[in-house]
Amino acid sequence: MAKEERQNEQKTKSEEKSTGMKLPVMIGIILGILIVNAAIIYLLFNLLLAPNIGNQQNQSTKTEKHDSENSVNEDEFDNTEKPIFIETGRITTNPKFSDKFVVVNLGLEFNSKEHTQELAPALLAKIRGVVNSTFANMTVDEIHNQRDSLNIIFLNNLKSVFRKEKKLLREVIIQEFIIQ
Repeated sequence: MAKEERQNEQKTKSEEKSTGMKLPVMIGIILGILIVNAAIIYLLFNLLLAPNIGNQQNQSTKTEKHDSENSVNEDEFDNTEKPIFIETGRITTNPKFSDKFVVVNLGLEFNSKEHTQELAPALLAKIRGVVNSTFANMTVDEIHNQRDSLNIIFLNNLKSVFRKEKKLLREVIIQEFIIQ
């Protein structure tokens, strides 16, 4: 009887070992799952994201072409000519979240194909609008902190306005600046 019990124990131990999954089978299953996941991600990327990226690139090239049609090339202007200098006059506006006023008078140095010494009223209105929106997006503290770089900020913001008018903005000079 003892022999039978030992044989039964050995049989159950050998059966327990054989019923578990073997290592190559488990590795095969894991690799299969990984391959299927990679294929799904690849298909989703190509079907959903890649067309959107292509559309964004097409739109950016279209806007670059449109901008290049309206833009002014520096080479078109004769650099030996004296640039035109015009003042905007006093522009008064409110900064963001403030009851104070900002008064600024800008001097604009630019080159133009037409050698006029005056700005068209429509262009002057656009310039005032850019100045107003620039200060409307800045708090008084931001204006104080960026006081030294305001002329660069205005230069960058106004270049597109001048490009549309076939003028090349060279420099913006802050002639008067008051916060009341």
